[in-house]
Amino acid sequence: MPTVRLTIIAAAFVATAAVSAACERDEYRSTARDAVGSQSSGYVDSGSPNESRSAQPDSAARPSGGHVQPGPTSGEPVPVEDGVARFLELEVDVPEKWSSRPPSNDMRAAEFAAPGEAGEAEVIIFSFPGSGGSIEANIERWRQQFRPEDGGYPEPTVTEFKADGMEVTLVELAGDHQPMLAQSYNEDNILLSAIIDAPVGRIFFQFMGPAPTVSGWADEFEEMLRSMRTTG
Repeated sequence: MPTVRLTIIAAAFVATAAVSAACERDEYRSTARDAVGSQSSGYVDSGSPNESRSAQPDSAARPSGGHVQPGPTSGEPVPVEDGVARFLELEVDVPEKWSSRPPSNDMRAAEFAAPGEAGEAEVIIFSFPGSGGSIEANIERWRQQFRPEDGGYPEPTVTEFKADGMEVTLVELAGDHQPMLAQSYNEDNILLSAIIDAPVGRIFFQFMGPAPTVSGWADEFEEMLRSMRTTG
């Protein structure tokens, strides 16, 4: 009889652990989708991830010990004073013609819009208090957001540099882009994604939109990244 009781207790423990792990995965996926999934500038929010997104492993984006670091919750755009914006204990120089707009959800620290004749492009900034996944895993996840051509996903152009002592990895991908939660591809787009190892944790800058618009502002985007300095 004691053996039966121990077996029942062990089975209950395993079941409880499985449910807890499932809940944790669902909570993370929901939080990550809130941070990066709802793009504007022509990006379609489908309300649910498509099959290719949901099939990707959590290790590609999952933070190691924490949730996405919340940004402003006031619904107000990040102020830009004398061409400088401040968020996440950083300050950056913002191109003069870019406009700061209210973050579309409280998982984003800041949002900017870059104008262009081909259509507006979007810059979003968010942060994970943990690692947010390895650099290689993030790059692979971004590659898989593009339509495969010639039997494979596009190859990234990767640039590494430092800004105020912080390691920066800048990744460029081009082609037909299907962001998380989108139901269709946005043709002829460019995604510039930067990973910054900052004092507050790993910070992500993403600049995405029509290729002519993003390429036209690519130098200014890199200058923005290189201008980063800590305020703490």
